[in-house]
Order: sequence, then C-alpha cells, then structure tokens
Amino acid sequence: MHLSIFTRTTPLLLSFCLFLCLPAIAFSSECHKEGRWLVPGTEKFTSTAELVKTTRNQRVVLLGEQHDIAEHHRWQLQTISALFALHENIVLGFEMFPRRTQPALDQWVAGDLSETEFLEQSDWSKVWGYDSALYMPLFHFARINRIPMLALNINRSVVRTAGKKGLSQMTREERQGVSIPAKASDDYLELLANTFNGHSHSKDKDKDKDKDKKTIKETLKDEQFLRFVDAQQLWDRAMAEKLAKAAQSNQAPLVIGVMGTGHIVERFGVPHQLANLGINKTRVLLPGNSNIPCDEITTRTADGIFGLSDYSEPARAIKPLLGVHLLNEQGTIKIVQVVEKSVAETSGLKQGDIFVTIAGKAVDSVDDVIDTIQSMRAGTWLPIEVERDGKSLEMVAKFPIESSEKSN
Repeated sequence: MHLSIFTRTTPLLLSFCLFLCLPAIAFSSECHKEGRWLVPGTEKFTSTAELVKTTRNQRVVLLGEQHDIAEHHRWQLQTISALFALHENIVLGFEMFPRRTQPALDQWVAGDLSETEFLEQSDWSKVWGYDSALYMPLFHFARINRIPMLALNINRSVVRTAGKKGLSQMTREERQGVSIPAKASDDYLELLANTFNGHSHSKDKDKDKDKDKKTIKETLKDEQFLRFVDAQQLWDRAMAEKLAKAAQSNQAPLVIGVMGTGHIVERFGVPHQLANLGINKTRVLLPGNSNIPCDEITTRTADGIFGLSDYSEPARAIKPLLGVHLLNEQGTIKIVQVVEKSVAETSGLKQGDIFVTIAGKAVDSVDDVIDTIQSMRAGTWLPIEVERDGKSLEMVAKFPIESSEKSN
C-alpha cells in the first residue's frame, strides 16, 4: 500500500508477493474437472467426501489461496466444513493475523465481539488489508462452531528486518521468538531465485534455459537474495511453529492452516518446516482452474487440487479516493503531492498542507487519513481541516458517485 492505500508495502514485501501471490494452480482439461479433486500422480479424480477421508490420520492440513480471489475462500469454507464433519476436533490457523492479535481471535470465537470490533481489535486493515468480506464466512464458521482460531504470523517488521540484515544478525528477540528455520532445499532456492529475478516458474523456456541457469547460479550467491531467502524462511518457520505446537497439544486436534499458495506449493515453505519440527503427517490442498500442461503437476505439487470453474465475479463498487501522497514528518502529516483532477485538487488541498483533522478527528498518523478514506462511500462529503502557512483552513472533499482517482 502506498499512500493511496496500496503501497505501504516495502519493495522487499512486494518481491515476496511475486511468490506468495502465485496465481491459482491451473491445468488443462484432461487433469481438470469442475467440482472434483485431482489426486496428483494418480491421474484420478475423487469427490470431496472421499478426499477428506485421506486426512483421517493426518495432523495438519494446509489450504492454499490467492488472497483476492473470492472463489478460493468459498472452496476453503467448503473444505473446512467437510473436514470438520469428519474430525470434529479441529483448530483453524490463519496467515492473516500476527501473533499479537491472538486475544482478539479468542474473543471473537467466544462470541464477545461484533464484526466491527473484531476487525478493529485484530488490526485487520493494517496487518492484512484485503477485503474482510472475503474472509468473514471463514471467521463466522469458526465462531458459530466455537472452533479455536490461531494467529500464525509474525509482525511484518520482523520479516523486513530479516530481509535487511539477514537471520544470522538477528537475536531471538528480534526474530519474535521464532527458531532458526530448516535449510531450504535446492529446488526451493531455485524457485525463490526465479521469483527474485522476476521469472515465471515455467518449464517451456528452452531457448533461455542456459541463460536462466546462469542467472540463477549468480543469484544464489547474491547477498540481497540470500537475505530475501532468510525473510521468506523466517515467515514460513513462524507459521509452521504455531501449527506444530497446536498439533502436538494434548487435545491432538486436526490443525488446518489457511495461507497463500506460495507458502505450501511443492511442499516447500511451511510443509518443509513442519517436517523439520517433527510433523510429517501433513496434507497440502490447493484450488485450481484450467490452463497449463498436466505434466507440470507432480505428486509433490499437492495432495489434492480442486477443480474450480472460471466464475466471473460481479463488478465491485469502487471506493472513493482522495488523490494525495502523504509524508509523516516528525508526527506532522503533510501532503507532498496532489494528484491532478482528483477529489483533493477539486476540494482545494495543496502540496505542503498539513492535516489537522479529518471527519472531525485529530490526525496523528498517515493511517488516520488512509483509514478514514477507506471508510468513505461514493457520493459522500468529508470535512477536512488543514494548516497552510500557519493558518487553519477548512474544506470539504466531495466524492463523486463514480471515482477513478488512483491515489488516496
């Protein structure tokens, strides 16, 4: 999220997203049937009822997703429901929440919080940011069935620190208590190198094969890449530790982890770290649609891939955008740029203006502005007070019914 809502992310985390936000597993028609599970390595399809039976003696089941695809979350809910019907004693772990938000998850499951309170107390808009409506059905399922929810993640600042100075230079306290990750496999390093270099993980680029190998070989020695790997490994390890601890508890539940496909595909990432922690009975399940050759799907890709249709979501309402870029200058929130033809420009905001209040509330951080803009609706008006040349000015931002600005 920049100061238009989407770029508070650092370049390092944007690099992670190239890997963690892998598109849905896709495959051609002979290995894809809508509403059926492909069992890689067998060329056979099975039903959800039969597939979940294979988890009977497992300790952890990992469900992948592309975070912004609603159909993936519907599939997750269906799969969790089927697993719950078989196991009953389950725990749900979510990548979306850092460990510090665990009290909010506990209160939510206990029925002590409203949706709004839950999202506020779990710091959703800051720690995750994707539309909460995509995930709320999963959270409500946990609540109405009193299924424990686990916050699997660590603070993003910890991951950023690993990416900046490497694991070897971090104390256990700086790692937020996470142990040193198991060494990454050569194949995982190659995948990460491709991601780091902006290459797609594909096998049909024969003409560039030698060039790519040379690039990967060089990348594997690059200090910046090695720190990138450290950050990715720390992220995987943190989630694996929480899953393993739950699986090894006296209650011995089936622990279901909900996370980005990139953390689990090919059994790299979290499954690899789980094995190192003594959890070998793990199932990796992924959503899929149609497109790439079947020979790219192997027994290592996943234990089951569910065939989704190419369902087209209805167009979503565009949220109003203000059209400013902001800077926090020692606690003062200043406008450093006003986007041309934006709501901000029309309302009279100018470069150099300092936010004093927005919607009647004092502005102490960039997030105060961003969160207020995110809560607005098309066609509404927003009162803003700024300081300009030592004088206080009041103005109103009028959001049109349809907004096309690209910055907040």
